[in-house]
Amino acid sequence: MGTTTVIASGGLRAAVDSEGAQLLSLSLDGREYLWQGDERWWPRRAPVLFPIVGGSLGRCAAVVSKGAHNGEEHRRPPRPPALV
Repeated sequence: MGTTTVIASGGLRAAVDSEGAQLLSLSLDGREYLWQGDERWWPRRAPVLFPIVGGSLGRCAAVVSKGAHNGEEHRRPPRPPALV
């Protein structure tokens, strides 16, 4: 892990790791919204936060890694109508 940079405004606070720009903490008025690692369940954090950013062709992504979702196709729901 690299150095941690903290930015804050009012009650909103974010901490970001300099290596990989991983968001380490996001809190609002003292309430944490990200997993902080718990030895009872899983002490680590997810290093891959956003495998896809933006759209995908046909709004579909195929998982090609080994594991529980190997080879499955995952479709995103249709976009909601724009708010006017």
